[in-house]
Amino acid sequence: MATDDGPDAELAALREHIDLLVDAIENADLDALDQVSIWHDLAERASVRRQDWVSEARVDGCTWEEIGAALDTSRQAAQQRYCRAVKER
Repeated sequence: MATDDGPDAELAALREHIDLLVDAIENADLDALDQVSIWHDLAERASVRRQDWVSEARVDGCTWEEIGAALDTSRQAAQQRYCRAVKER
């Protein structure tokens, strides 16, 4: 999804898509257990992709400080959480 306004506009557009997905799930005619199931599925998918992209960021030379900032956490927390996944790659 490329935009003419650069990466900031692209990130904003992607975040808008996330908001639309969240709204669609929350407004779906699902009972509580189906909601639990769909949110679990989404969280699992996001977790796997996040690990993949943290590994990719490290391969690309990003520091743990930069990764921590992207994850809205500290360098140390990011490194402790993802270091093993990066090493296994």
